[in-house]
Amino acid sequence: MAPNLATRFNAARARQGRLGRDVFWVLLISTFLAFVALLASWGWNAGRLAATEPDHDAKAATAQTFDAAAP
Repeated sequence: MAPNLATRFNAARARQGRLGRDVFWVLLISTFLAFVALLASWGWNAGRLAATEPDHDAKAATAQTFDAAAP
């Protein structure tokens, strides 16, 4: 007859996961993939992140039309 697992473990012990090499590799690989995704996102948006004003080019073009004569 198979041993009754309810008598060997309490509820808190049964809910806990195992620690070991498998968990370590999953954690290591997922952290690395998150880092790669962060770098890719940063590289994709680097031009927009470097700009101080979102419409810098439009403001420079419209500012030239307001040349007024000296009073």
